[in-house]
Amino acid sequence: MSILRAALPPHRIQLGLRAASLEEAIERILESLRDAPEVRDFPGLAKAVRQRNATVTGSPGREILVSHGRTECVDRLVLSAGRLEKDGRGAGLPRLVFVAGIPAAFSTEYLRAVGAIARACSSPGGYEAQISAASAAEFLALLEAAEHTL
Repeated sequence: MSILRAALPPHRIQLGLRAASLEEAIERILESLRDAPEVRDFPGLAKAVRQRNATVTGSPGREILVSHGRTECVDRLVLSAGRLEKDGRGAGLPRLVFVAGIPAAFSTEYLRAVGAIARACSSPGGYEAQISAASAAEFLALLEAAEHTL
């Protein structure tokens, strides 16, 4: 099983997300991890994610955000994602937002997952494919394809 499929099952991908601020987008996506079996302490995970200053990366019109927290509140890497609606987001917000809970013990899984997200969104047509994915399963499949390319 791929790292992304294990950490980001389709039910944790929200394709029709609406948010007025970056904080609201992160909170809505973070909430999908509340009952994740990998999360031992959701309030602790939420605190770890909120303590980091998440930065938006990418070129204008193709921005993504990966907000993360390293914590003992998760057993293994856990991810959730959201695609903000074009007309349902505050000015300047990225369309693609990911939230990650990273185990306190260093793990290369996080680096591999973020690398795959970056490749999927920066490859020619990749960002547009993520934006137009018709389902959470298709969104995940596009990320997984990038996970297996170097």
